[in-house]
Amino acid sequence: MHHLRAITRSLFVCLPALLAVFFAASASAAIPTVTGLSPSSATAGGAAFSLTITGAGFGSASTTFVSWHTSTGATPLTATSVTSTKIAVTVPAAQIATAGSAWITVFTTIAGGGTSVLSSASSFTVNAPPPVPATIAGLSPSSATAGGAAFTLTITGAHFTPSTSAKWITSASATLLQVKTQTATQLTVTIAASLIASADTASVVVSNPGTVTGAGLAFPIVAPPPNGAKNASLLGRYVCKLEGYFDNDGSHWAALASFVADGSDTNTLGKLTAGTFDENGTDLPSALSGTITGTYSIGADYNGIATLTGTPSGGSPTSTQWALAMAQSTVPAQQFRLVESDDAGAHPSGQHGTGNCYLATTGAFTASTISGSGFAVLMSGENTAGGSSPTAPKAGAGRFSASNGNITAGILDIAKGGSPSPQEIAFTGAYTAPNATSGRLTLALGIGGGHTINLAEYIIDARRMFILETTTADGAFAGDVRKQMESSYSAANVKGSLVVYIHGVAYSGGSISAAKAQVEQGSSTGSGSLTINESYQDNAGTYSSGQGNGTVALTFVSAYPGRVTFNPGQGGGYLYLFDTNSAFELNYDGQDGFESGWAEPQSATTFSDAALAGNYMAGSNFQPMEASLNAAAGVWNIAASGALASQTSTAGQGNFTYDSPAALTYTWNSTTYGAFQVSHSTFGAYTCAVISSVKFACITQTNPGADLLTMQK
Repeated sequence: MHHLRAITRSLFVCLPALLAVFFAASASAAIPTVTGLSPSSATAGGAAFSLTITGAGFGSASTTFVSWHTSTGATPLTATSVTSTKIAVTVPAAQIATAGSAWITVFTTIAGGGTSVLSSASSFTVNAPPPVPATIAGLSPSSATAGGAAFTLTITGAHFTPSTSAKWITSASATLLQVKTQTATQLTVTIAASLIASADTASVVVSNPGTVTGAGLAFPIVAPPPNGAKNASLLGRYVCKLEGYFDNDGSHWAALASFVADGSDTNTLGKLTAGTFDENGTDLPSALSGTITGTYSIGADYNGIATLTGTPSGGSPTSTQWALAMAQSTVPAQQFRLVESDDAGAHPSGQHGTGNCYLATTGAFTASTISGSGFAVLMSGENTAGGSSPTAPKAGAGRFSASNGNITAGILDIAKGGSPSPQEIAFTGAYTAPNATSGRLTLALGIGGGHTINLAEYIIDARRMFILETTTADGAFAGDVRKQMESSYSAANVKGSLVVYIHGVAYSGGSISAAKAQVEQGSSTGSGSLTINESYQDNAGTYSSGQGNGTVALTFVSAYPGRVTFNPGQGGGYLYLFDTNSAFELNYDGQDGFESGWAEPQSATTFSDAALAGNYMAGSNFQPMEASLNAAAGVWNIAASGALASQTSTAGQGNFTYDSPAALTYTWNSTTYGAFQVSHSTFGAYTCAVISSVKFACITQTNPGADLLTMQK
């Protein structure tokens, strides 16, 4: 009834004399009839719009009028066009500001007579707007330490209402959070101590009734700082290769270091002493060298934190902080991984990077380790801009012979972003005797034209070294050296099963267009060819398998022992052998991009959950190819039942998460070739190939950074 009363009241307000003359007028004018409205509804809060009224008996523009009626009165609408069967009017936004019902009437006047004829009312609905999903933009604090007290979490976002709810979601449960305060852009909620009792990564989500819940934000519950429980695992002299990027322009830096870990626990801290380092970088005016000291603390799960303080000759000390991880199988640790952790927070370091460290055999710090042997080399980094040439990533593989301080039969193939084919550099040179304490020696290579390349080399043991170019203003270039175990190599040195893992870039328009990573399983009969049986690639987040399968012929270059060339079908490639089925690899695609990495014998023959089980040091064996990418170091525990759990520290520019746990799953792709796939709902997926009973290599599947990792017991 109130509906009819509203219309009647509106009509009487606007047309007080119509009813008295209605029947008389109808004899001389057609009654306007409304048969449709388009649209017939609108959403409250919308913009002004055009309403089309269809019907019959409409007059001309000067004699036809339209009104918008609500319970509060009537408003005339402006007609933009009128015919006898159609009227177009503009409905102002003010008429649909709130939800409700309206009615449309049309009346016409009779020329000269002053009499009007009124149509019946047609209803128009102004709908309430649909509920707007709440969105979340930030959390403060952004993380918490496991085992901490209850706290208030501030959630910032948009479209919060008194009905907005917030949830705390982990892999085990979902908890509705108590909202303490609310505005349109901010909620505060209480996080109970029980929700952060153990390390995990929670997700905070918000939702409004009747809407789809949007994506949440991750909230790391980080492990407490390490307590030094496993400090004794780090004992002896270690040699490290460190690589990374400067934040200000993304340029590359690299360093080598040698120091002693004392295995102590003094207020949870062990000491790093008797250290030395060399560093070079694209932005550095000259290479640095000096001393290094530090402290470290390793927790019960073999994750820890280290502080390294380097003092360059004639300069001031600079400290950096690193998260570290090691395998649990051997004391002292034979190897550990590092990821720089201090490039985040209120005072970022301005650089970030990764490190790979080995326990050194100090008895190998002698001239006899070098003299009388051949060596294979793999290096990567970035060249320095010269003239109009931009900086670009580069990688090189080569070999040389050393004897009594002299270097001969040297060759280095260098691929650079922007160059369709590698540069071949032949060299001779000289080297110094190793320092008996640090294992450090220097090399000077003559490359023709009066040019000399200077390098520092740090001995790990009788067969392994790290190397760094120290030439002033020549960029960052660092890598690995392996002693060649034979004086000559032939097809017989590529025989049996092997695993190849490489990474690199596609390059276009003066910059990296894509990062790439690849893992392969291959085999050879020793007849001068190599067959790739399984291949998997992450090309800037696009995953594929089988693209590298096939057989390639190998050509052995006798002038440079261990140097092998091959043609993969596009571009070309090199192997530099240092043992049977052990080689450094460099590929170029003929289109300005390249990849580099390792080939290792696949000594494992049984591929099963039980054979794979164990505790592995996990991490990025190679520095990510782009400065914006994060890197990781951690521990993977694989049970014989097939369960996989990890504790990983992740860091990069503006980011650091320490010792974060995750439960992963894996399945076998091939128990013939030893390939398997690891999956996690947050971290994505990896494809891995088993190398030995203590090692496997993995690539990401859909990571734009195309990461390459190795896992070592």
